[in-house]
Amino acid sequence: MVYKIGIAFLATLLGGCGPGKIELDVSGTRDDLRFSVVRPGGAAVCVKSLYVFPAMPDNAPSSWTLLLADNQRCADRFRYAVEESGFAAAAPPAVLKPGIPYRVRATGGGFDAVRDFIVKPDGTVVQERLMEDQ
Repeated sequence: MVYKIGIAFLATLLGGCGPGKIELDVSGTRDDLRFSVVRPGGAAVCVKSLYVFPAMPDNAPSSWTLLLADNQRCADRFRYAVEESGFAAAAPPAVLKPGIPYRVRATGGGFDAVRDFIVKPDGTVVQERLMEDQ
């Protein structure tokens, strides 16, 4: 009996922590660019790294890289060029140029989410196609 309860508890615990579908949204403007990583249903998402880079060519250098520096920190919302508490930027952020397609990638325990976006000449930001590899 204890064995069955233990298995059921473990299955419930692991099921709640599974990767599930992760959504990466881009919003704001060139001067206030925001990234939000969410799991439908509201389960916590802990991002370990965030990369922003030109979508082409494939080997384009990163415009901004943010890496988790404190394993006790859990964050799922970020602003371009702003170092969140517990994270460290690998280098100063590059200025995002209008008309260039960019890609943001967020990774964490069990997920790798990607979203393309473009900064329009008026400074607004438009999300492009959604890609996920979970």
